[in-house]
Amino acid sequence: LAEAMAIGKPGIATGVGAIPEFVENGRVGLLVKPMDPPSMAEAIRDLISDPKAWEEKGQRAYQSIQKFSGVNMGIAFSNLLSREKK
Repeated sequence: LAEAMAIGKPGIATGVGAIPEFVENGRVGLLVKPMDPPSMAEAIRDLISDPKAWEEKGQRAYQSIQKFSGVNMGIAFSNLLSREKK
C-alpha cells in the first residue's frame, strides 16, 4: 500500500492496524470495512470509473506518504533522540 502511494496511486485498504494513519479516507484513497469483499470491489470500481478522482487522490497520496520516507523517518528519529539527551 505504501509503495503504491509512493508512486502516486491512491490507496484502497481496510481500516485496520496502522493503515488509517497514512490512508486518509476519501482524501488519498478509500478505506473499507474488514472482511467485506463487496465493499472492496465497490471502492475499486468507484476509483477506476472516475479518472479525475484517481489522479487527484494519487497526487495527494504521493505527497502524504512522503512523511514516512526513509529520510524523513530518519530525521524524526534523530530529532527524538536529540530531545532525549536534553
